[in-house]
Amino acid sequence: MSSVLFLYLDTEWKTDTDSGTGTFDNTLYFDMLDADVGVPLTVENTPLQFAKGDKFSDGLEDEFYGAYPQVSSMYHEAFCVSDEAEFSFDAKLFDGEIVDIRDYDVLVISHHFFYNFYIKHLLETCPELSIIGIMEGGFQDVTMYSPKLQLCHREVLRSVDGYIVSNRQYKQYAETFNDNVIFLPFHVPEGHFQDVSPRTSSEDKVCLGITSWNIDHSNFYTSILLLDALRDAGFGLEGEIIGVKDHHQRMVADYNTLEHVSTVGFIEEGYYEYLSSFDLAIQLTNRATAGRVSAEFAGVGVPVIGNKYDYLQQRCWPELSIEPYDIRRATKLAKELLTNDDFYRESVAKARDEISSLQEYDETAAKLESFLASTVAADS
Repeated sequence: MSSVLFLYLDTEWKTDTDSGTGTFDNTLYFDMLDADVGVPLTVENTPLQFAKGDKFSDGLEDEFYGAYPQVSSMYHEAFCVSDEAEFSFDAKLFDGEIVDIRDYDVLVISHHFFYNFYIKHLLETCPELSIIGIMEGGFQDVTMYSPKLQLCHREVLRSVDGYIVSNRQYKQYAETFNDNVIFLPFHVPEGHFQDVSPRTSSEDKVCLGITSWNIDHSNFYTSILLLDALRDAGFGLEGEIIGVKDHHQRMVADYNTLEHVSTVGFIEEGYYEYLSSFDLAIQLTNRATAGRVSAEFAGVGVPVIGNKYDYLQQRCWPELSIEPYDIRRATKLAKELLTNDDFYRESVAKARDEISSLQEYDETAAKLESFLASTVAADS
């Protein structure tokens, strides 16, 4: 097989947990192939993702994060390295080794907004290298990019030798620009969740959504309206929004004025154990992604009413997957879960079966290896 390098993000958007056995993100695909994994570096040996960290940090603190308009993600070229003089061909592997990307046959790189200009640069300067993009986030994120960043994203999609997606909605967008697109299931690390203690009693607590990054698409308001409907129907539930980082807290602070709603910060330890304390989760984000949160709740035995366009939501919770603003359907499903023990147990059991299936990688590993080989052959 050709030598493969996967360039990922420098920051892992996850927390520590005693019940996690591996990295639950796109790096899992390349663990399957035992490929090298790392992050790109600038000429100053700074990880490319945060080379504009001074501007990024300033943006988190200044009035860019004011209440109106609310923007949590800062999708703008000002926060990306775009000067070709700052790019290098070096990458730092996760084990600390520095490598030259030109020594590989295949480069697979996260198509994150930080990396658009870098990928464009590599396409122009490394024609002998097969370059494949892999989706990060959802296409709804791209619609919020600045115009300049959107056009660069478009050029990258059109120019890469192939593209990997873990969401079928994103796939139809990518196929508009590129003929060599493959959908691969987003898998779960083997043994993940195995040490989570099952919930033994109800705490009358509902998760109203989880976010550590893109609050703009979190749709907490619909979750709060759903909580209102359930309380009006006689369910004595408390709601929590979790995962909100410090620099986003003031964007959700007003929710804390509601009597039965609270926001919880980024959970540093015992994340899965904390998730298992909920009776029910509402994850009606309006961006279509891989849907990792839905799988995490499945792993700890808590049903999720969520966006039907998230791959893992539809895979684990098909009967609970709805349009993100269908509050009538969401209310009906929530009431059924809270009053029908058989429906609750059957939903959880089916979801856990899917988690077990998602911990088997052989078929996906073979598809990925074949895709990389055919892409290299076509590029030769």
